[in-house]
Amino acid sequence: MAKRNEAAESRPAVRPVRLTSDMSMPKLSAVEIGSYIAAFAGLFFVLHLQLLGALLAGMLVYQLVHMIAPLIEKTMTSGRARWVAVVIVAAVIVGGWRAGRSCSSIIFSAMYRASRSFSIS
Repeated sequence: MAKRNEAAESRPAVRPVRLTSDMSMPKLSAVEIGSYIAAFAGLFFVLHLQLLGALLAGMLVYQLVHMIAPLIEKTMTSGRARWVAVVIVAAVIVGGWRAGRSCSSIIFSAMYRASRSFSIS
């Protein structure tokens, strides 16, 4: 049985992490610092420009496509399956939006007719 330090030498090389008792942060590379700055700037602009709803909707569509595509990949290639998944998600969204608009227009017209019949002249 290998000791801990012998087993660690056989593993592939990864970025070393300093484990110290003073809980100090490891040094970050320039790429990591740049990625943190880009993430914070993106978050700031999403909140400042009030795009949080669009960001969440885009992330939802992305996740739905990646959940549907493996089911379609059984019958076609991966790239084509992703396109078919995008078309399915878009059709469901547009169809639901259209159905919602037609239902709301029916409800509003019924409410308008009802309010006209109860008006006191």
